[in-house]
Amino acid sequence: MSRIANEIKYSLIQFFRSRQSIFLAFILPIILLIVLGYLLGGQSDSITLYYADRDVSQASKAFIGTLEGTGSFIMEDGSGKDLAQLLNDGELSVYIEIPQGFEKNVTNAKSTGAASGAVIDVFYDPSKISLYDLIFIMRQAIDDFSMGMTGTREIIALNSQDVVTSGISYIEFLVPGIIGMCMMFSAVNLTAGTMVRYQVTGISRKLETTPMSTIEWNAYRIITGTIIVFLSVAVTLFAAWAIFGVVPGINVLSILMLITGSVMFTGLGMTVAFLSEDNESANAAAFAITIPLMLISGSFYPIDQLPCMLFFIAAFSPLTYMNDGLRSAMFSYDTGDAIANLLICVALCVIIFCVGVAILSGKEGQSL
Repeated sequence: MSRIANEIKYSLIQFFRSRQSIFLAFILPIILLIVLGYLLGGQSDSITLYYADRDVSQASKAFIGTLEGTGSFIMEDGSGKDLAQLLNDGELSVYIEIPQGFEKNVTNAKSTGAASGAVIDVFYDPSKISLYDLIFIMRQAIDDFSMGMTGTREIIALNSQDVVTSGISYIEFLVPGIIGMCMMFSAVNLTAGTMVRYQVTGISRKLETTPMSTIEWNAYRIITGTIIVFLSVAVTLFAAWAIFGVVPGINVLSILMLITGSVMFTGLGMTVAFLSEDNESANAAAFAITIPLMLISGSFYPIDQLPCMLFFIAAFSPLTYMNDGLRSAMFSYDTGDAIANLLICVALCVIIFCVGVAILSGKEGQSL
């Protein structure tokens, strides 16, 4: 046990001395979180706004035209759809209802000067950051429409109702993707860099003469990688909470996913070490493998947005199942999906790690 502890201590010291490792594990996730979170998670461009017009009157049509005229909404008639269920399922983020009697209430308020009973109901997902700006724009459009009808005062009220949905916000989608990506980068680069450095400097040969067994040797690699992964995850989650107020669920499934990912990507790092002769080639090989995986595995956007060929390739990426499993465990709380992805990751972990150990052991044996 003391031998394993010493190796872990040495590897962690080497890790924290490496600027590249520090950047990949702790700084890169924060940069990506801030840039992508604000760029894509808080944008207020045109959004499809479904509406259910129960009144079907000239006034309701004029109001719909006013909303579309703002340029912030693409109006879509949802009268024949179950909009409440679609919102609950996360398939849309906002819709409005124009109640029956809308035109009558507007006309009465205009002619009598009495308080209007004309109300527009808007239902929205409160987890969507961009909607708050759009609801404000909607209020302004209602005020403009009211003033256009009377010339002096507001006669229509906006009744906004937030709805807890089964969907997740883009930030909640993004955080697990960044965690999975940085887990892969850290584990692969640390393992490959350490193994290649040991081979180049002759430390691997010296270790063959020590009492340290193969099991102890691999255990130290796994434990070191897991410690670094948990530190990186802690930094990422703290940044997500501090900047966006995102609070993930830390549970048994999410912890098991992180441990499995550490072992799986450590095995991938061993494979990279097998393909490398020095530190420069190890870095090049690591990035040549991890960057394509990052781009096709749903780290920043759903894989169903990929072209057909890339979607097919993404199904073979271990990072795809890691990202999906973390999202299900931390945010959507879909236990069945989280367990299914965990089992796939465990199977891939066993295969990748065993292959990594086998080919690296063969290379080290040939170098003796």
